[in-house]
Order: sequence, then structure tokens, then C-alpha cells
Amino acid sequence: MGSGKLDGSLYAVPTGVNAFTIMADPQAFEEAGVEMPDDATWTWQDWVDTATEINEKSGGDIIGTQDIAFNEQSFQIYARQREQSLYDADGKLNFDAGTMTEYWDHMVRLHEEGGAPSAAKSVELEAGGPDQSVLADNSGAMAAFWTNQLGTMEETSGRDLELLRFPGESASAQAGTFFKPAMHYAVSAGTEHPEEAAKFVDFLLNDKKAGELILADRGLPANTELREQLAGELPEADQESAEFLKAIEGDVAGAVPPPPIGAGDVVDITMRVNEDLMFGDLDSEQASKRWMSEVEDATGGGE
Repeated sequence: MGSGKLDGSLYAVPTGVNAFTIMADPQAFEEAGVEMPDDATWTWQDWVDTATEINEKSGGDIIGTQDIAFNEQSFQIYARQREQSLYDADGKLNFDAGTMTEYWDHMVRLHEEGGAPSAAKSVELEAGGPDQSVLADNSGAMAAFWTNQLGTMEETSGRDLELLRFPGESASAQAGTFFKPAMHYAVSAGTEHPEEAAKFVDFLLNDKKAGELILADRGLPANTELREQLAGELPEADQESAEFLKAIEGDVAGAVPPPPIGAGDVVDITMRVNEDLMFGDLDSEQASKRWMSEVEDATGGGE
């Protein structure tokens, strides 16, 4: 619910929820002769080491992990693990520069040690989207995706995949994983029928008949009681996602503040900075400075 709040007022309610995860292919791990990680205890260094081991033991035939740093939500999790976040409630950057530099350091090591594809291949994979990811074509063992993409990824890959917590959760001040609304329902303040509109939103959120029609089309039902009632009617992959969300629910440390105006540009900024880091045009500290500077310019976060 907190994701729909701004300046202390509720403006929208979530249609459903997702979480950003490490999606893994157990068959790829088995073929490489590497044990699946314990996602309840693994660290960021374990993630780098695991990806590198997969590449080495498979003789380069299996990619350890697709690069996850093209999506700023990976860093969001890293920052939250340190009781920070991308933005605060006022839309200002809310993390230490050193935190981001440490994050980029992990990505640099990942590429230097061979756990991820080359910079050029990583850019190609990112441009291809989920359907051309290392999981989709069975060429790799791990990638970062949202829980609601599990069904599509399993169908595309032809394999049973597993959802893992991001590395570093157990060793951090708090879990970094968060629940992200798939969409929001909102009613115009200028509507001529506020009562009827509110009843309709209530129906969409809380009525089982509506839930049976919508299922997980807008994310797993945000109403957890309704989600439990519909559990048996969800496709198998959505049931797995629901079980994963339930398992991590007790660790999730509150909602992520709404992103500021201009945050849409952050997607492109993150991709450009990550590319330059992979190609060696920036080091970790330079990547942090540039990312923060460009995001502050885009969002007004430095004012």
C-alpha cells in the first residue's frame, strides 16, 4: 500500500505485486557440476564465485550469469540491504556514493573473473530482452527477472526454473528485496461518481469473482487473503511465485518510495553507465559519480 502514497496521502492502490529475483536454471547448474546456491545465506562474493565456477567447470559452454546491472533495481536491493535506497520520500538520492561504488566493484569482478559474458555479448543479450536471455536459450544458469516472468521464462526455455533471493540478504542490516506493484488503480479526484468508482476498485481488489477473472494478469493479487483463496486456480508458475513472495514476506522492509518525476530517464542512464563500466571506459568510482550526477540532473535530485 505504501507504494501508492505521496506526501502522506494515498493516491493509488496496487493491482498486484512482484519481486525482483535471481532466476536460476537447476539443469544448467547440474550440467556444469556446480551446486545450487543456498539463497538464504549466499553473499555477493558467493554470487560472483558461483557464476565463475559455472563458466570454468563447463569449459565456457555455460554462462554463469547474465549481467544484472542494466536494471537499477539490482542496485536498489543492494542499497536497501544497507538501510539506504535509490530515492527518499522527497525524490532525492538516498544512498552513499561508496555504496554504489562497492556495487559496481562486484560487477567489475564478475566480468574480470569470467562469470558473465563479454561486454559486447552482454549488451547484445540485454537488447534481446527476456526471450533472448541466457535462460531462454539454455546457454546460462542465472539472470535477474521479476517473479511474474517465471511462467514465460519456463515456457520459452522449456525447463523448470527456480526463484532465488538476491545475494547478500542474510549478511545485511535488512533484506533488500521489496514488493513492487505491477500497476496501480486510481480514481480521478474530479470524477462525478466517486462512490461508484471506489466500489469498482474495491471489487477489483477484494472480490473473489474479479480475482478469478484477473488471476495474476496484473501481478499476484495484492490482497493476500484473496491470493490464498485463488492459489489452486493460478498457473503452476504463478503458484511458485506466490510461494516465493510468501516466504520472503517477513523480511521485506517496507515499500520503496515513489520515484521522482524524470526517473524514466534512469533506465537509459543506468544502461549507458553499465556499458561504459563493462568496456573499461569507467572505473567503479567514476561510474558512481557519473550515474549520480546524471540522475540528479534528470530528476532534480541535486537541487
